[in-house]
Amino acid sequence: MSEPRDEDLDETAQPPTTPPSKEERSKLEGPDDSTLETYHTITGMVGGPSIRLRDNLVSLLGAVAGALMGALAGALTCGPNAVLPLAIAVSIPTLIGVGIGAVLGLVAGVFLAGLLLMVVGLARR
Repeated sequence: MSEPRDEDLDETAQPPTTPPSKEERSKLEGPDDSTLETYHTITGMVGGPSIRLRDNLVSLLGAVAGALMGALAGALTCGPNAVLPLAIAVSIPTLIGVGIGAVLGLVAGVFLAGLLLMVVGLARR
């Protein structure tokens, strides 16, 4: 039998390794579906941060929609040229009214989105 020549050897070849253990695979692959489902169940019942994409998108939509509607309400009710002037808001500059309305609308939008998610979460059970 002849000896292998240098050009026949693959320099990048590695010796065979044993397959990874179950713990090593879970570290590489991340949590399985049953672990995530258990996490969602516990956070839905007890409370905690939600990592469901749909829930977070609903919260984002509520925040953006609330801020936009609040800013519009602030623009319509504040300033000397207000379309729907309020007695106390006429002396507030329009830009400040838009800012105050946006912040109040943001808070209201997140609160209402949270209420919606709570009702949907109760319906899931």
